[in-house]
Amino acid sequence: MRGFKLGMAGTGGALLLGFMVLLTLAGLVVMPHDPIALDFTQRLAAPSAAHWLGTDQFGRDVLSRVMLGGRGSLLVASLTVLLTVAIGLPFGALVAYVGGWFERLSMTVLDALLAFPSLLIALGIMAVIGPSTSGVVMALTIAYTPGVVRVTRSVALSLRETGFVQASEVLGWSTAHVVCRHVIPNCIAPIAVMGASLFAAALLAESALSFLGVGLPPPAPTWGGMLADGRPFLSEASWLSLFPGLAIAVSLLGCNLLGDALRDRLDPRMRSAGGST
Repeated sequence: MRGFKLGMAGTGGALLLGFMVLLTLAGLVVMPHDPIALDFTQRLAAPSAAHWLGTDQFGRDVLSRVMLGGRGSLLVASLTVLLTVAIGLPFGALVAYVGGWFERLSMTVLDALLAFPSLLIALGIMAVIGPSTSGVVMALTIAYTPGVVRVTRSVALSLRETGFVQASEVLGWSTAHVVCRHVIPNCIAPIAVMGASLFAAALLAESALSFLGVGLPPPAPTWGGMLADGRPFLSEASWLSLFPGLAIAVSLLGCNLLGDALRDRLDPRMRSAGGST
């Protein structure tokens, strides 16, 4: 069996995303300054040896806030992906395998949810429950689960007619056994590819919600919230928006490069296309 290789682009994406994760985790060990403490004597200080990325309008160190803000943003994206896959994967497989009225009813509800943009659904939920970390995770999970269910269902439908699934039915295995033993394991590869895209989408959505003021509540910083706070000072202190924006861009680039590499390695059609060239 050949080793699993991501290629140059995939490795670069993994390194970029790993760097951002390490940057945020480094704040658990060492933090340049208190990211919440106010110091009006250092208000809007430009990047220097004392403050590598400058300070904001309240004299707070931007580097420390980027490190702390990334922790919240990446945590929300990670939890969203885990919950979305944990709910959508088994449910999509069950819908495809059971079929009948259960499939029709489930897909009608999911299609109704998919008719609305994911961010709009998340905004509506956050408007009802109010800003909180758990609320953002729940809102994004509800918004992205229908997409995972549809992808899983499409893969599971092709598996339902395969010989090993039909043989399990003939042997009298229960629906739960067939779904867990045969259907779900064969859906993992496409869902793994989708997970990288979901991580990027959740990270961007969390940043957008925080930018609009309905994401993670203060005083904890977030990349999206830092972008919003820096808008009035773009002309005199552009670093307030530049560095959190770069953090979001680098994280998204890493996710997209890694997702493309996973798709090329795990999708049989992409492997065959690559082998024919």
